[in-house]
Amino acid sequence: MNVSAAGWLRRAVTPSPAPISWPDVLRAAVGIGGGAAAGVLLASPATGLLLAMGALGAVLQRTGKAYRLRLLGIVPPQLTGALGLLVGHPAHGTGWGGVLTLIVVALVSGAISSLGPISSACGLSPLLMATIGVGLPLPVTAPLPYLAGGALVLLLALLGWPVRPAAPERRAVADVYRALAGSLGGDERARERLPKLISIAQDALVSHRATRPGQDSEVVRLTEALNAATPLIEASTLATVVRPEIVAAIDGLADAVAEGRRDAPPPDLTPATREERFLLRGVRYAAAGLGGRRDEVDLLGQPPSFPERFRDTAGGVLLSGRAWRYALRLALCVGLASGISAALVLPRGYWVTLTVTFVLKPDFGSVFTRALLRALGTLVGVTVGVVVLTTVPLGWPMLTVVALLGAVVPIVSARSYAMQTAAITPLVIVLIDWIDRLPPDKLATTRLLDTLLGCAIVLVFGYALWPESWRVRVGERLADLLDDVAGYLLVAFGGDPGDRSRRRRAAYRRATELDAVFQQALTEPPPASAHAAAWWPALVAAERMLGQVTAASVRSRSGGATPAPGEVTALADAVKDLAGAAREQHRPGAGKLPEEGPLAPVADEIRTARAALG
Repeated sequence: MNVSAAGWLRRAVTPSPAPISWPDVLRAAVGIGGGAAAGVLLASPATGLLLAMGALGAVLQRTGKAYRLRLLGIVPPQLTGALGLLVGHPAHGTGWGGVLTLIVVALVSGAISSLGPISSACGLSPLLMATIGVGLPLPVTAPLPYLAGGALVLLLALLGWPVRPAAPERRAVADVYRALAGSLGGDERARERLPKLISIAQDALVSHRATRPGQDSEVVRLTEALNAATPLIEASTLATVVRPEIVAAIDGLADAVAEGRRDAPPPDLTPATREERFLLRGVRYAAAGLGGRRDEVDLLGQPPSFPERFRDTAGGVLLSGRAWRYALRLALCVGLASGISAALVLPRGYWVTLTVTFVLKPDFGSVFTRALLRALGTLVGVTVGVVVLTTVPLGWPMLTVVALLGAVVPIVSARSYAMQTAAITPLVIVLIDWIDRLPPDKLATTRLLDTLLGCAIVLVFGYALWPESWRVRVGERLADLLDDVAGYLLVAFGGDPGDRSRRRRAAYRRATELDAVFQQALTEPPPASAHAAAWWPALVAAERMLGQVTAASVRSRSGGATPAPGEVTALADAVKDLAGAAREQHRPGAGKLPEEGPLAPVADEIRTARAALG
């Protein structure tokens, strides 16, 4: 693994592969371009700016999800953004009053940003819009067109709900079956994506149940279909070579789920190996589940009630030291950005604060890398913006460019932060230029210098002075995964099937989260990325250990040898010892492990992990 400075820079600037969601592209073009067009028709540039900004905020929430997730992902951030405009507008033109306002908003926004994806968006939106409200002369009714712009994108995102209300959920469950078929066919990328796809499908179905507690026959059937994939997923851990007919049968299950059909006849095959017998049994079980038979194992569990969710969220805000430390970092950097802009009377100082807000997000990846990519993206974006403003006439030709720039945003957002910045920067420059015009010869230097100043503030006062922002924490997450593996191991060979299934899923979800944390740590510059890379052998051993526990459990339940309870407990204790070693940074124990028997493969991975952590 290349963790040198050159390797880190290469990873930072290389775009990630991602499919293009054409519905998202169309929504972005219509929402952002339509908002700007409305401003021209109404002869109100401020209205056009607010409509387009509302649409842009909704577009950035990635609307290609289950319909209820689209509601949860768009509506709360739009409401908090409108609240930010309400708070920021009275402070426009007040100088240091605006600085104080933004510090208070930053403190509140930062406190709620660290709790999850939706709360992160709810924290980002008010600070962005408060900054715009403080920096630009907007009407007192500014929240209304802003909300209208977001509502247009939301409406476009929900158009299919009355016709095919469960289509995104069907697609999510079908993707699980397709990835399973691909992994059995030798596609390693499909095998790696399978745990994440299972989590996506679960999130889609849980969100449906959390927002609509009553019975929905379609979603109940999809839950059964996802549950019915469990034996197939477990059996796949044993398979080595699989006949194409079995892979095709699983693809057929995926098609049946996606199309809403209940018929997916299993292949009439005689298993040639023990592994094939497990797989064919899983195919028949899944086919029966599609036909309407309910599975006794509920992978999802009951969603928490609203009071429980509110209590947990409020507790997270009030009691989380990490959340408040981030809030202080954000408030400090926003105060410095807005204070310096006020002291130096920068003509467009709000751009400095906007840069700080975008770069200093803990769940968006490495702050250092984002600052670098922000500067690179802004350089490209400002160049594009200047070319557009100097060559494209105002009016409908400019609106066409706005729609095209808006359409590019969802295409590049999933690929690279630098590319996203390069797309959003000229779009915002063109929109703001309608009400806060700068000569083109000053535009490039002003925007670039403001961006560099904002990045410098973040790097010094929001990154370098706070060790927790760049200190690698892969070991703590690895320890959590190992604890989950130990807990799963204790129930994998007996006990309640539902508990076994939930613990297995929790462990696989933890492994997916650990992989995301590890990849984020690799985006830090050396030596932090080098420290993260040192955990790689232990991380691989832990994930393989989880797979071996699942495989041993399947063998045991399918007539194979069952380990003695004492042996299971001893191995679980060994895994817990590994978790302690990873968490506290000490050498693991060296207790004796079985050389033979059903748990020998698990013991082999424990030995590998001991060597990696030693």
